[in-house]
Amino acid sequence: MSSWLARSYSSLSRRFRRRRQAVFQTIFPITPSTRVLDVGGTIDIWRLSDLRPSLVIVNNVFEAGASREVPEAVANGCLLPFADAAFDIVFSNSVIEHVGTVEDQARFAFEVARVGRGYYVQTPCWNPFIDPHLLMPFIHLLPHPILRRLFRHFTLMGRRFGSSQEQIDHYLAITRILTVRDMTLLFPDAEILRERFFGITKSILAYRLPRPVVDAD
Repeated sequence: MSSWLARSYSSLSRRFRRRRQAVFQTIFPITPSTRVLDVGGTIDIWRLSDLRPSLVIVNNVFEAGASREVPEAVANGCLLPFADAAFDIVFSNSVIEHVGTVEDQARFAFEVARVGRGYYVQTPCWNPFIDPHLLMPFIHLLPHPILRRLFRHFTLMGRRFGSSQEQIDHYLAITRILTVRDMTLLFPDAEILRERFFGITKSILAYRLPRPVVDAD
């Protein structure tokens, strides 16, 4: 992949993330005291927001020596170490498609809905023409052994991974791109929005507004 294509893709992705954050702030009444859990994210996307909530970021691992602007927790998104409704909103951007099997995705969705009074989950949308990560027409429809051989030199992700077959195999093992129907089944109480690009559904947004706090008495 040429450096020009890499820069263009990065710029376009940043534009979509910025627009997504604007949609997020339109849907939810965010204040500095709003408790938000970001599952699988980084601080970078929150730098695109006009307002920073009371934020916690959870990931499997964190880069050593990275800036710690907000509280962080190490945990699996399919088994979150938080109480029911511990956060006003659980936020997740382009993560659920990378957690593994259909069962893993269902566990992830359950945990998001359990831990948050509300939630906002974005994922790329499966398309028969082009995979949103690989960016090579029809290659994702090939049988796995053939895709594995072509992945390194003929896809965006393969170029990023360079010569590491281990990383490529890991990506193929854990990635399952979702459809609108998939997201509807995973989040049955959610509103579903479609993010479109030239009329094609590029991403799916599932959200639920925060439920009222129930008095234990």
